[in-house]
Amino acid sequence: MVAFCVADPFINHVEFDPHFRRLSVSAPVKINLCLHVFGKRRDGFHELQSLACFADFGDHLTLELNEPTNLTISGPFSTGLPVQENLILSVARLYADSVSDGLAGGHFRLFKCVPIASGIGGGSADAAAALRLLGAANNGYGLEETRVRVPGLGFDISACLESRSCWMRGYGTHLEFVHLPSPLYAVLVNPGIAVSTATVFGALNAQEAVSSASCQLAERWSCVKDLLSFLKMTRNDLEAVALRLFPSVGRCLEAVGATRGCLLARMSGSGGTVFGLYETKEETRRASSVLQSVCPSWWVRPVQLGDFPSFPKYQ
Repeated sequence: MVAFCVADPFINHVEFDPHFRRLSVSAPVKINLCLHVFGKRRDGFHELQSLACFADFGDHLTLELNEPTNLTISGPFSTGLPVQENLILSVARLYADSVSDGLAGGHFRLFKCVPIASGIGGGSADAAAALRLLGAANNGYGLEETRVRVPGLGFDISACLESRSCWMRGYGTHLEFVHLPSPLYAVLVNPGIAVSTATVFGALNAQEAVSSASCQLAERWSCVKDLLSFLKMTRNDLEAVALRLFPSVGRCLEAVGATRGCLLARMSGSGGTVFGLYETKEETRRASSVLQSVCPSWWVRPVQLGDFPSFPKYQ
């Protein structure tokens, strides 16, 4: 297997198998270290603000070239996941609309190992991975036009295209890239429930829907302690709503916060995945073991956080 790279940074990290005409890429999940919700915009969406980073874990997507455009889903979280309404095919259609003729597409095969509707951007990361694959297959032709239209599909796709730590504003259209202290470790925990983003936003009351003023953002934090000082001035404004609607998320949050060495426990996105931050890899492994014993049905995953535009295949 050899690297197949073009000039566009969004698609530099794609693996290409020239014998089988198959492209393959990983889709790192996104973690909202904080999430502030402001009033509604004219388009009906809320104005958002978030410090986001990525993990060395995610789904895996393959594009088999010169095949009819379609999607096959497998993996531990494939059950119940829609195909035709999947964001992968949505961005593929957007991309096709941006290319006048001669589009190189194919059959997508998604290995789904990220819980569905879990607040860590799994679907958005998959869509971003599809755009990387299509961009590589077409030497970047039409990718810029597609990129402009992508925010209409959701808040996270633009950030997931980069998979770099960033300060997100608006509806995912404004990204300021930042440097987090490295290494930064976390444990992700999900109680095994699908949390609807629309349901959580729909349950926001007037007070919860208007966050306080924006925080002063640093371009770089010299150490984990500095980052934590910043994060303690922030919130996830959807956390109280999600915990009210889904009490099992609150139980996860309480259990994570009680683990030894946990520096901060918080919910990511609209839920229901929560994360705990730790200083060392050993602490995350120990916490993962404890959390799995607390409730064996929970999905628990130790990860490293930061910038992960690409990481090795796991299959």
